[in-house]
Amino acid sequence: MRKVSYVVDEAMLEKMSYALRNPERVLTWFKWNTVGRLSSLISKLSLKSQKDLVHNSLLEEERFVLIVLDACRYDYFVEHFDDFFEGELDKVYSEGRHTFEYLSNMWNEENKDILYISGNPVVNSKQGDEWGVGSRNGDPTYNPGRYLRISNLWDDLWDKDLFTVLPGDLIEKARPRITIEDRVILHFNQPHAPYIGDYRLKEVSGDKILNANQSFQRLSTGEVDLSEIRKAYRSNLIHSLEELKGFVEDLDDRRVVITSDHGEMFGEMGIIGHPSKEHPLLREVPWLEVEDVIDKSKNGI
Repeated sequence: MRKVSYVVDEAMLEKMSYALRNPERVLTWFKWNTVGRLSSLISKLSLKSQKDLVHNSLLEEERFVLIVLDACRYDYFVEHFDDFFEGELDKVYSEGRHTFEYLSNMWNEENKDILYISGNPVVNSKQGDEWGVGSRNGDPTYNPGRYLRISNLWDDLWDKDLFTVLPGDLIEKARPRITIEDRVILHFNQPHAPYIGDYRLKEVSGDKILNANQSFQRLSTGEVDLSEIRKAYRSNLIHSLEELKGFVEDLDDRRVVITSDHGEMFGEMGIIGHPSKEHPLLREVPWLEVEDVIDKSKNGI
């Protein structure tokens, strides 16, 4: 009988050893790659495609404004939108789990007749600089500026103290451009952290608002808990919708849609933020066909 010899792969042994030392991480990984992927597939098969709605419906219009709220979860949006807007709301499937992926999957054909006004530094025409898109979507050659006319308003409006672009500042700066353009996309930073609504996460020793990374880092130290992050996120969303209301009121001569590039996670299945993991909460985003604005909001935290 022939003897069979086995070669032990040291890298594999190390992975097995790590798994034995960290069973909870293995379970989380298993959930991501089974439950998460299956649930996302079900969402994709059962929901309308955001990409189809954009390219096969919205882009057929002569005049429109597509408003992109960054990292806006459908389930939070549905609780508050009708305090500010009237219209038909759908839950749709996004092509991206983060902004980089949304851009490269959604905008990879030439649409130079569209002006993409960006309050988010990820959406820029400056390929190769510190905000370069290719660093995360796996394609170092991708540049949204090849396909869209991008107005880098984030570059003028970036608040170095808050580490974001304020929605009111973006609206004020963008409004003159929109009046002379027929087809516009307006991309906000909010409700993505940092949270600048009425409920804010601040440094323990001062009034400085925590940026996105700091907010999630404080979870590990116990300085912030998930309930605080969820509350701050909700407040940020409400603040953004309030700012948008007056702006949208002036757009009665064109089709207006509010959507998002991706969702956000607050501890579900062990995921925080919007990494390259599969989960429906990263894919399910709002698609609101705005018909009118509500005169008096009645919301609260």
